[in-house]
Amino acid sequence: MSIGAAHTTRRMSGAEFRAFQETRPDPERWELIKGIPVMMVPPLIAHQRIAGNLERLLNDALAKHNPTRIAVHESGVELGNVVLERFGDDYRPEPDVIVLDADFEPRQRFVERAYLAAEIVSDTDPRREGAMDRDQTPPVSGRSALQSRPPGRTASG
Repeated sequence: MSIGAAHTTRRMSGAEFRAFQETRPDPERWELIKGIPVMMVPPLIAHQRIAGNLERLLNDALAKHNPTRIAVHESGVELGNVVLERFGDDYRPEPDVIVLDADFEPRQRFVERAYLAAEIVSDTDPRREGAMDRDQTPPVSGRSALQSRPPGRTASG
């Protein structure tokens, strides 16, 4: 959910957006949606718990099966040209959890390779115009879809 857009009179490219992000304080979270930089509100506690649990479970499995990779939350991923051709240069999402190579630079914000990108979606998330549907999620290097429902609920409600 967003709390506001940056004051701009024109749409930003991906490169302009990354330069804009470098001027912002670390606690701020921004996504580029259809060329407009949008500041994101802190997620709900339930959302944070799900993302935190997913990150912990992934890191436990990665430590055992592939210690060259780690799971992190709220990190940026720079989508490749194949994805940008499909969705445009004015789209820079920030997944909730990504799996990346464990070898990274201490001040690095973005990665160009992610093995999994997970977005936690709940019933209360509004549908954003221009947002990708689950079947449109770009292939980063591999893709996984996870869905969580409260106990006793089915896909139909």
